[in-house]
Amino acid sequence: GAGKGRQAAQEVAEPEEWEKEKESKVIFQKLRALRGRQQREYFDEVCRAGKANVFHCNAVMSGSTSISQGEELLDRMKALEISPDVVTYTNLLSIAVRERRMDVAERMIEQMVESGLKPGTHAFSSLIDGYGKMGKLPQALEAFDRMLKNDLVPNEYTYTTLIDLCSKNGDVRRAEHYFNEVLEHKHGLQPTEMVFTAMIWAYSRSEQLQRLQHLLEIMDDVPTVKPDTRLYNAALSGLDKIGEFEDVINLQNLMKEKGIPMNMVAYSTLIDAYGKRGRVKEAERLFHEMVSLGHEPDAIAYCTIIDVLGKVANFDGAIKYFKEMKEKGLKLQDAGAAIIDAFCRNGKLSQAESLLAELRASPNEIDHPSIVCYTALIAGYANIGKPKTAITLNKEVAGAGLATDEGYYMVYLQALNSAKEWARAREAFQEAVDENYEPFCSCVTEGRDIIKLDVHGMSPAAAGTAVDWALRARWKKKKTLVIVTGKEKTYTYDFNTLRAQVESVLLDCHVVWSVRDGAMFSRGKLKDEERSSPCSGSNRLCVLIAVAIKGGRLVVTSLEWHKFRRRAKLGTKKEDESKAVAGDLDQFLDDELDR
Repeated sequence: GAGKGRQAAQEVAEPEEWEKEKESKVIFQKLRALRGRQQREYFDEVCRAGKANVFHCNAVMSGSTSISQGEELLDRMKALEISPDVVTYTNLLSIAVRERRMDVAERMIEQMVESGLKPGTHAFSSLIDGYGKMGKLPQALEAFDRMLKNDLVPNEYTYTTLIDLCSKNGDVRRAEHYFNEVLEHKHGLQPTEMVFTAMIWAYSRSEQLQRLQHLLEIMDDVPTVKPDTRLYNAALSGLDKIGEFEDVINLQNLMKEKGIPMNMVAYSTLIDAYGKRGRVKEAERLFHEMVSLGHEPDAIAYCTIIDVLGKVANFDGAIKYFKEMKEKGLKLQDAGAAIIDAFCRNGKLSQAESLLAELRASPNEIDHPSIVCYTALIAGYANIGKPKTAITLNKEVAGAGLATDEGYYMVYLQALNSAKEWARAREAFQEAVDENYEPFCSCVTEGRDIIKLDVHGMSPAAAGTAVDWALRARWKKKKTLVIVTGKEKTYTYDFNTLRAQVESVLLDCHVVWSVRDGAMFSRGKLKDEERSSPCSGSNRLCVLIAVAIKGGRLVVTSLEWHKFRRRAKLGTKKEDESKAVAGDLDQFLDDELDR
């Protein structure tokens, strides 16, 4: 009798549990469908009814728009005695990444571990993505290492993020390394079009045309890769940037052969490609073809054709498309900037000012002039010999609260130099460096094999940053770097600082130094072992670096060891090498510096 009673009670309990589960699913789906205030009000009702669970909280967390909202929800869960799970913390971590608050994101990882939870692949992938978007490659790689140490298996998104991050930081070799890991099916991954697209962008950024083309060739031999429009858009953009026009046309034809549909991005890329090569009629034909196929042009497509027409001074055509955009209620800011830039490059400053005023008067804030508009105007006034008018525009930029960028600082610094406003120029330069911009082209002069960098009057920090940029961005393509320091001792720049900077650039090389004394430059004394044969005990490329101070100029020149041997006509015996380092090397480098 007791057994029958328990069975009857169980039969009653099971339908009740099913009903609760069914109700919970309905609540979850409704919470996922709602957004903002409606979602929060409905969630309040669920909590008051005592029906909230962790799944409902996760649905609300994924709809949160700020860290403060997410943290308030965490506190509420504790009050309701609902334990957060991995999904809860990961959702808040994603919000923190979106807001670039990596301290909060890292705290979510810590809280998961403290709660006895194991952060998943998605959490670490988001962490890597967050550091990537902030340009912090070392921290992103460290997060990837932690992920592997936790026995987590990276997914396609993880590798795509790493490839993209490495290429944006100029480390294409590392990007290739991660790409090859996917090709070799490491961690059981299968290469897909998503990973190939990331690597195509990497080769495009680093201007490696042959490798990009090779990637397109081997793609067809990988069965798991299904080339799509997005992949071909990346390839079109890359070939347009670093290839020949014929390469772009061939890829366009290949897309047609394979039945890959052309979307608005592909059309915009092709319109730009034709326009850059002066084939304006064909660019317009493509624009009309795009419209006839049912693609409604967006702001980017309009901006592209406006920019093409502006570059050939077809202002009537550019204004016509601008008016179309206005009638359709599209964002006018970028298109207006393209026309203002065209007006300024053709000396039509009054028309540019009129259009700027029109944008400024727009009731829609998104149409208001961008920093690009002011950059074009400042350059325009500086080019016609009115740098003081250009400088006045800077006050308007400050008053409008616009965020400046590297291009703006470049143009503004040139205007200040033209107006001989040296003190303001130094202040603006320091501002740019403090904002992590690299406006160093404004103080660079380049010759056939020499680059001159003027750092006179800069602070030690700015000068060090400028020299580091010159070494990395320009010096490896030249042979000699001349750092103009001025006649006065305006900052301290010692040998150890320069040595560290040079050797970080020539990381894979064995560096031999020859240093001359100078009033502004403390001598770095070389150890005896450093003056021995530079190639002994090393299979790395040997580079000779000579440094000297001459007339307020710090001269840094380099030469590969094998080239020096050839020029100095040295033998291969060890005594010949020792003699070279002891005497001929110094004489040779003296001659190079004099030259």
